[in-house]
Amino acid sequence: MLNVEKNIQVNFKTNDKWLTSAKEVFARKGLDVTAALNQFIHEVVITQDIPFQTIEDKERECLIAELGNQIDENLADIRNGKGMTIEEVEEQLIEQKI
Repeated sequence: MLNVEKNIQVNFKTNDKWLTSAKEVFARKGLDVTAALNQFIHEVVITQDIPFQTIEDKERECLIAELGNQIDENLADIRNGKGMTIEEVEEQLIEQKI
């Protein structure tokens, strides 16, 4: 990592079990918490992005997968003759407007 002046101290609260587990991971990589968090911040600055999926990203990914599964199921229904013709859909729409 670059030799950059570290001129501010940041304090934050976190879960003690998460921190203990994270310290073990950092240690396996030859890092302490300070070095790991500085690398994280440096990565954010360089890439202008967060180097992991946010909760919103994961939710969006799950939704897209769910929609894909629904599309696959609907296509399978159509292939198995369970779908409706355009004419049948039009008839239902006309009936609903009356």
